[in-house]
Amino acid sequence: MIPSWRRWPARTRLTLWYVLLLVVTLVVLGGLGLWAIGRTLRADADEVLRSDAVAVEAEVDVVKGQVRFDVDDSSDFRPLEAELVGLDVVRLWDRGRRTVYRQELVPGLPTADVATLEAVLAGQSEYRTEHAGDGTSVRLYAEPVRDRGKIIGVIQVGRSEAQLEAFLARLRLLGAGGVLAALALGWAGGHVLAAWALTPVDRITRAAERIGAHLLSERLAPPPTDDELGRLVAAFNGMIGRLDQAFQRERRFTADASHELRTPLASIRTQTEVALDRPRDPERDARVLASIRDESERLGRLVDDLLALARADAGQPLELRPVDLEEIVADASARIAPRARERGLRLTVNVAETGPVRGDATWLTQALVNLLDNAVRHTPPGGQVALSLTAAPGGALLEVADTGEGIAAEHLPHLFQRFYRVDQARARAGGGVGLGLAICDWVASAHGGRLSVDSQLGQGTAVRLWLPSARAPRAAAPLGDSFAGDGLTSEAREAPAPGRSVAAPPRPLANDGE
Repeated sequence: MIPSWRRWPARTRLTLWYVLLLVVTLVVLGGLGLWAIGRTLRADADEVLRSDAVAVEAEVDVVKGQVRFDVDDSSDFRPLEAELVGLDVVRLWDRGRRTVYRQELVPGLPTADVATLEAVLAGQSEYRTEHAGDGTSVRLYAEPVRDRGKIIGVIQVGRSEAQLEAFLARLRLLGAGGVLAALALGWAGGHVLAAWALTPVDRITRAAERIGAHLLSERLAPPPTDDELGRLVAAFNGMIGRLDQAFQRERRFTADASHELRTPLASIRTQTEVALDRPRDPERDARVLASIRDESERLGRLVDDLLALARADAGQPLELRPVDLEEIVADASARIAPRARERGLRLTVNVAETGPVRGDATWLTQALVNLLDNAVRHTPPGGQVALSLTAAPGGALLEVADTGEGIAAEHLPHLFQRFYRVDQARARAGGGVGLGLAICDWVASAHGGRLSVDSQLGQGTAVRLWLPSARAPRAAAPLGDSFAGDGLTSEAREAPAPGRSVAAPPRPLANDGE
């Protein structure tokens, strides 16, 4: 459950944090300041009290080893006016702990205890604080009285701390008033600062609210400084740009899919209507039904491809388990061999021993069939399609190379885009819709592999699919010259196409865009 204060506006929360920080700072600094002032004042008061004790001690006489004050009448315990100015307590004891003189202007003050007298008679000086009956705090200082180095008594003087406490209380009151004033000023100033700081964010918010799915070409105006807000605007503009590209791709994908679905459906409907309008002719009806079958198969392949890409977009993981690539190569080549024979192509298969890879056999077979189908469709009669399986660093490498027309360099960066065709008319006539390589690229990524394409016009195209071994970490290895196809030195075997001789594949070039 979200706390209620988290639902407050950001401006209010920012102001509260600012005020809280200010108050805590003032309280801490004020408290430390009051503590330091009080400590200094009390230290000064103790030093003054000690000086007063020395002055009073100077008036003490020693007669026959006994202490007394030098007054006209020793029995008269009247105050020593000059020495007792400002003192509230004056006490004098002889060595026998008997009280010789006592003056207390603060009523109800406890007398000195035996422990204090013993400690002072042992040569120590002592500060202590006592509280009178009315709660008044009195600071006392006691020290020994000496005669020729011998301790003969104890003198204790004291002064009320009422004035000191009143002064500190006034300081605390002033400090509290200052904190309250700072709180009010901090709230006002924090509100203004928060509003000023959040104004650019408000502008960004209003601009973002205006941008919808149909206004993704707009961008936020960058602030004049390259600070956090500037980086936020740059990141937001980058996100809008990526969304714009995604929407454009989605619209293109939808339009292309609709067009590709409409074409076979229109053909089926047209041929059906023509066949129904004409008299029955078994030979013509057979041709119509065969054409409808072909269009239906094309429509089914397109739907399967769209479902595969929808699965890829949904991020559904494949169920990977150790698979033998030799079986996948045999299965894929067996499926494509009849089409290669029909087109008068030479299909060769080279297989080297590789370890197992972790993968989905169904999707790996489908990807390899797509690559072989591309090569067969775009290689003229009399040409060659070579399929090879070799060991590669960290995994295995599948290659499909052909001696077809090749692909211009400007098309290579776009080959994995959905519905992208190098030659629109040629691709549609050949049965391709531009989804094969997109599906192959997804299969490669889902297996932690990498798909690479190379091609030269007039020489041919080669596609490489690298897959990590079942024992290696799932990570895509770099594809480069080290994976060139001229390294295929394993023993070659003919694909299941009778009457074909075995030949080594040509140097890999690249795929042709389906």
